Amino acid sequence: MDEKTRELIAIGSSVATNCQPCLTFHVDKADELGISEVDIREALAIGAQVQKGGMNAMQRFVEQSFDAKLESISSQKKKASTLKVYDPPMCCSTGICGTNVDDALVEFAGLLKKVEKQGIEVNRWNLVQQPQAFAENSAIREAMAELGQSGLPLVYVDDALVVFGRYPDKKELFDLLGIDEDEGRENKNDQSEKTVVSITGIGAAGSGECGSGGGCC
Repeated sequence: MDEKTRELIAIGSSVATNCQPCLTFHVDKADELGISEVDIREALAIGAQVQKGGMNAMQRFVEQSFDAKLESISSQKKKASTLKVYDPPMCCSTGICGTNVDDALVEFAGLLKKVEKQGIEVNRWNLVQQPQAFAENSAIREAMAELGQSGLPLVYVDDALVVFGRYPDKKELFDLLGIDEDEGRENKNDQSEKTVVSITGIGAAGSGECGSGGGCC
C-alpha cells in the first residue's frame, strides 16, 4: 500500500472515529503528498458514511439489547421503609372493640401485622388517644386543615401521603409498600395469624385493647 492510499484511509478513519486532531493532521499530510481535492473529499465522505452506519447500528443494538432490561429495572418495586397511619377518633388503638366491629378495621389490622413481618416500620396514631401526634406534625396539621376529620385516616408511606379518608385494601397497600403478593401471603400453618392483636406501643397508656379491664367500651 502506497503512502497516498494510507493517508486517504487515515482521513476516512479520522472522520469515522470523531478524531479532529487526527483529521487535521492527515488532511495536511495528504496535501503535502499532492493528493487531489477530489480524492480527499471522497475519503471524507466515506468516513462520514462509516460513522453514520456505526451510529445506526449502535442505536439498534441498544434498542434490542437494553430496552427490555431497563424496563425491567424500572418496574422493580422498591420496598418502603415506613408506614404511618393517622386514624380517626376510635375507642382503642385499632378500633376492633365492642360488639359492632367494622370488618375493614379487622382486615386492616391483620394487614399491618403482615407488613411488619416484611421489615417495614409501622406506626399508628388515634386522634383521641394520641392527639399530640397530630398537633406536633406540620404536614398532618395542614392535611387536617384542608380535609378535616373526614379526611381520616391519613396513610403515609415513607412520609408521602398516599391514601386518605379510607383504609387501603390488601392489594393497594402492598403495591404502595412495594411488597409482592407472595411475600405477604398468610402461612396457613401459622395459627397466630388468625388472632388480631394491637400494634405494639400504640394503645392508650395502661389500657391496651378494649375489653377486660380496659373500660373504654
